[in-house]
Amino acid sequence: AVTKKAAPIEAEAEKNQAAALADKAAALLDEARKLLDEKIAEEEVAAKVEMKIHEALQTTEHVEPVTAASEVTGAESVDDLETKMKNAEEQMPSIERRLADIVETLEDPNLTPEQRKSLEEARKSLESYLDRLRRLRDALLQKLQNLGQWDDSRKNIDNSLLPIDAELAAVFDKYRHQQPFAVAKEDLVKISNLEEQLNSAIAEVDKQKEWLKEKLPGRENDLDALHDELQWKRDNVHQLHDDLAKEVDEGDRLAATYNHLLPEVTHLEQQIVLLKSQADAD
Repeated sequence: AVTKKAAPIEAEAEKNQAAALADKAAALLDEARKLLDEKIAEEEVAAKVEMKIHEALQTTEHVEPVTAASEVTGAESVDDLETKMKNAEEQMPSIERRLADIVETLEDPNLTPEQRKSLEEARKSLESYLDRLRRLRDALLQKLQNLGQWDDSRKNIDNSLLPIDAELAAVFDKYRHQQPFAVAKEDLVKISNLEEQLNSAIAEVDKQKEWLKEKLPGRENDLDALHDELQWKRDNVHQLHDDLAKEVDEGDRLAATYNHLLPEVTHLEQQIVLLKSQADAD
């Protein structure tokens, strides 16, 4: 009887042991699955980080030559500047997208310190390129504005010289021939005014050259030919003024001498007439 009672007890024990083993196996299986999931997650994170870093590197490698080619050199035309600015602006959206992806990836709590460090370096690199492109775009835009301002200034200079050139042509054409003393004396004032206008024009050109040197380096020599031409005209006007001034001074001296001698000459003529009248009466 004792033996018959022991058999169910042993069966129950075996059953409990089997259940315990099953539970342990299930726990081990869950642990294995958890470890596998963690491993897969780690690999996915690592792959994601590697992809983001690779994309960032590709972006910077692509942007670098474009950025270098878009740098302001100082001798670009308006078309050149517009092309460079367009190229620079076209690179910015891709960098901004890559940067946003990296910032989002950095929020993942499963990143390892090494992964976080690599992503931070990639982020800094992209931010640096983005800042460089923005500054380059602003510099190109500023230079475009400066070129527009310079174009307006050059037109204003040329237009301001038109009446001066017309008057110069008239004066030099006039003095290809000898002019009366009174005309020359009157023209001295006009010629002096012309010289002053030319000096003002030269000063304005010098001012614009300084502006070009500061705002559009490399373009300050654009005005060299005009500067030399204005100096040549000014020097010729100055010489004409000096020549006329000498002639007018000589004419004034002769007139003063004539005016000084005129009373004496008149008196002598009167004396001659008187003496002749007396001689005739005798």
